[in-house]
Amino acid sequence: MKRLTTLFAVILCTTGMVIAQSNTAITTQDGSTNSSTTIQIGSDNNATVLQGFGGQTQNGASATIEQDGIENEATIKQRAWNNRGNEHTIDQVGTLNEAKVDAFNGDNLGEITQNGAENYALMQHGAARDGSGYVTQNGDDNYARLRQYSGAGNSASITQGASAYTSNDNDADLKQTGNDNSASFSLTWGDENNVTIDQIGDNNYSEYSVKYGDMNTITADIEGNNNRTRLNVNTAWGNLSSGNSITVTKDGDYNWISGKVEGSDNTITLIQDGFGNNIGTSWHTGDGVNISGDNNTVSITQSSDNNSAFTTVIGSNNSATITQN
Repeated sequence: MKRLTTLFAVILCTTGMVIAQSNTAITTQDGSTNSSTTIQIGSDNNATVLQGFGGQTQNGASATIEQDGIENEATIKQRAWNNRGNEHTIDQVGTLNEAKVDAFNGDNLGEITQNGAENYALMQHGAARDGSGYVTQNGDDNYARLRQYSGAGNSASITQGASAYTSNDNDADLKQTGNDNSASFSLTWGDENNVTIDQIGDNNYSEYSVKYGDMNTITADIEGNNNRTRLNVNTAWGNLSSGNSITVTKDGDYNWISGKVEGSDNTITLIQDGFGNNIGTSWHTGDGVNISGDNNTVSITQSSDNNSAFTTVIGSNNSATITQN
């Protein structure tokens, strides 16, 4: 069964286009292999797509919302059945826009892209397997929140800033629960950004990267066993990455951390509590934490037995401390 509810202005065949302001478009679909596209240009517009919430089977659906303007809001909610996947995409250009995605079950594929300032993005995947979620923001004072709950084999990625944009004073919050998941955060050309990453489960992977950015803060808390983490703060072509702070705390056994830091006045804090943990080894080509630059600080703390830690420092006035209990 397929139902299509249209308010104010939506073209039939599940495709809507609204120009101007203060418009509302709502699309509801039940069934299989449905698609929905909504385009809004202007200010204070609202678009909502609901797929698979009417009690009917909804597999292989796709939903796309495009908005260009100020203070627009986009919402996509999908529920898959029989472990099949849905796709969802939101693309916004402007300021003070809001994008929200809720997807349940299946192997979902989602992407939110926002170009502008003071935008908000939220993507949530629940009980999903082998799905992917991507949030990309370019601009200042944006907030990205990505959640993947009770799933396995999922990947989550937040990217802020690109070569053509500077992205300052942004916040990013990423959380995963389950096993065999991967999470990544990358920042290019941005200052004073704040990132929080949480992973709970086993055999997970996480990566954090800052390129050409200053005074950024990344805090990661990892719980579980056999988890791997790689960090990268780099610089090139005369652009330093300075004053950044990365803190990684791991609670569990047989975990690994490796990475590279280039620049000045960066602070790296690594804490591992558990058995058989390592800072550096074979899964990454660079052993341990490699530091090049001046006035950097590395602090490594490991508790319990059979742990190993390697760090290499090149430059002036750097500090490296390893504590093993």
